[in-house]
Amino acid sequence: MPPGERYNKIRTGCLAFRGDQGRFAMEVILTGTEIHVLRGILETDIMNLEKGASGAESPKALGELKEKVKVLKSIAEKLPVELATV
Repeated sequence: MPPGERYNKIRTGCLAFRGDQGRFAMEVILTGTEIHVLRGILETDIMNLEKGASGAESPKALGELKEKVKVLKSIAEKLPVELATV
């Protein structure tokens, strides 16, 4: 790790079981640079999926694309606010 490089902890999910579907806690430790890159990837994928949703031919495909967008936005919201420099 380069001197002065900060690590940020990202906590996602929670340990809760509903029926046979469970959500598991996950902790990922990322550097500022990794957060910046991940945010860029998520934003690009969200934009591309939203474009695809506008041209979806079937209701099922549209629903699947909207669900993916929702999940990716949820992940992006859990990322810490970016620091001034990366």
